[in-house]
Amino acid sequence: MPSAFLLRASPTALHRSKAELLGCEGWELAGHAQHGRAALERLPLLQPDLLLADLRLLDGPVERLLLRLRELPLQLPVLLWSRGGDEAQLADLMLLGVRGLLPDSAGTAALQAALDGTVQQRHALSPVLARELLRRLGAPRLAAARAAQPDMAGAVQAAGWLQSLSVAQQALLSLLAHGYLPGEIGQCWRMDRVDVERRVGQLLRLLPCLAPSPLPEAPALAA
Repeated sequence: MPSAFLLRASPTALHRSKAELLGCEGWELAGHAQHGRAALERLPLLQPDLLLADLRLLDGPVERLLLRLRELPLQLPVLLWSRGGDEAQLADLMLLGVRGLLPDSAGTAALQAALDGTVQQRHALSPVLARELLRRLGAPRLAAARAAQPDMAGAVQAAGWLQSLSVAQQALLSLLAHGYLPGEIGQCWRMDRVDVERRVGQLLRLLPCLAPSPLPEAPALAA
C-alpha cells in the first residue's frame, strides 16, 4: 500500500490532513512533521511514496526543503498545499520538482484524486501555469491550430535551440496554455485522455532537468 508523509506548519492543519489521509482508500500515513529539518531526517528512513508539504514551513520556505531533497537518494514526488496566489512562484516550484498543487481546503475526495493521480503519473496544468512554464523554459507558445495537429503528438525533435524540450512537449504546454483540457488534447491528438495526463506527468517529472539556469545551492533550514 502506498504511503504519504505530511509536512504541515500548523498543528490544526496537520491534524486535519492526517484525518483526511487516513480516509483515503488504499493509502497509509508514513509519518508527519512540522519542520523541514525533521522531515529531512525521517524521509530516508521511512521511504514514503509521496510528500505533501506546506508552502511555508516553521523553519523556512519550502524552496529550501525542495533543494535539500535533491541531495537525498530519493525519487520522491511532492505535492504542495496552496491557498492560491502567485502562479509565478508555483512555476518556480515545479522547476524544483513539485508535481502538483492541492487547495488547502480540498477535503478527502480531492486529496484521494491528487494522491492517486500522482502515483499513476497523471496530471493537468492550469492555462496560467502552463504559460509561466513556457516562459521559464524560454519556449514560445505555439498557435493552437498548429499545436493541435495530430502529428505534433509524435514530434520528438528538439524545440528549436531547447535541446532538452521536444516539439511535442512544447505543443502540449502550448495547448494547456490555450486552455485545452487533457480530454480535448486527446481528441486532437487521437489518444486517450489518460495518455495525455501521463504525458503531463512525464513532463513535470523532467522539469528540473529542463530548467535553463543552474539551481542555486541549498541553504540550511533554520534551527
